[in-house]
Amino acid sequence: MTPAGLAPGEALFGDGESPAMTGSPLGPGRMRDIASVVLNDCSFVVSSMSLLDRHRRVFVPAIENLPDPAELARFDPQYHLDAGGGLILDNDFIRRAERIDAIAAPVCGGGFNDYRHFLCDGLPGILLHRQVFPDIDLTIVGPALAPWQEDILAALNLLDRYRPVSGPVVFAKVLTTTMLALHAAYPTGFVRPIFDVLRFRFGGSGCRPTRKVFLSRAGTDTHCPLRNRAEVEARLAAIGFDIIRPASLTLREQVRLMGEARVVVGESGPAMAGLGFCQPGTLVLEIQPDACVDGATRAMCCLFAHRWHLYLARVTPEDASFAIDCDRLSAAVATVALSPEGNEAS
Repeated sequence: MTPAGLAPGEALFGDGESPAMTGSPLGPGRMRDIASVVLNDCSFVVSSMSLLDRHRRVFVPAIENLPDPAELARFDPQYHLDAGGGLILDNDFIRRAERIDAIAAPVCGGGFNDYRHFLCDGLPGILLHRQVFPDIDLTIVGPALAPWQEDILAALNLLDRYRPVSGPVVFAKVLTTTMLALHAAYPTGFVRPIFDVLRFRFGGSGCRPTRKVFLSRAGTDTHCPLRNRAEVEARLAAIGFDIIRPASLTLREQVRLMGEARVVVGESGPAMAGLGFCQPGTLVLEIQPDACVDGATRAMCCLFAHRWHLYLARVTPEDASFAIDCDRLSAAVATVALSPEGNEAS
């Protein structure tokens, strides 16, 4: 099954089968209009990054990563289900909630802890609101930040506006957008300001990009783990790839590294968001397990003018893992690494 626009042996490789979600040139094909939203007397439930308006109605775009809003009751103790299966906010939340007279903007939706979602979901809306409404005293809210999240907000000059929340809160107003939870999975051009500002902030060498980079997911939890990772990384290192674990780099190092990359190979996942820091025309080979659907990288490559290629790997149903034939992968990389002019990318 060949995704639309990809030619076997030229842009499509591997032994897996294409999930239907990769069939569109823009990945899942869910690019959509974005709305700016104001919620008055808004309850902010930080444990799930969910929002409710003054009538206790859940703002679905904040939790759109859940198939059904009722699933909040499964993992967020602030919610439970009534006798009819309807979602109810716990009365104790309403009783204990601190009322804050501020205009708040959630830093993210349900993907708060994910690098790609943190960059692509809430932050584009915040940055745009700051530009369109510079006189509004906007308070950015969310849980306590991890160091990497602090680095991102500091680089965007937003950290001094951040207010960590730990308990029940009702804000006078919440100013947010409909791209609060799944914008990273179905990105639009609204992600560009975040990556453009960070690239401009940290700059680069100014030289023609030449590096070949493999973005390793070693040491991270994945739904479909790569069984022969050590063999794959050794083979790629032998043909000139730098094996990079993005989580070990500072934000400045990530931005500059990706700006120097001519060829990027990596598994589907959060680290591929770093393609937003690459120079246009970067050659990309995404390794996608055929049981772990993800169209985000393809959409990102479209938005940032990269040349996207796909290596589909067949997942073993028994343990949801996959292995890669290194000879087949090397042949795919050799094809991808040819520039449009036919000269190998060194």
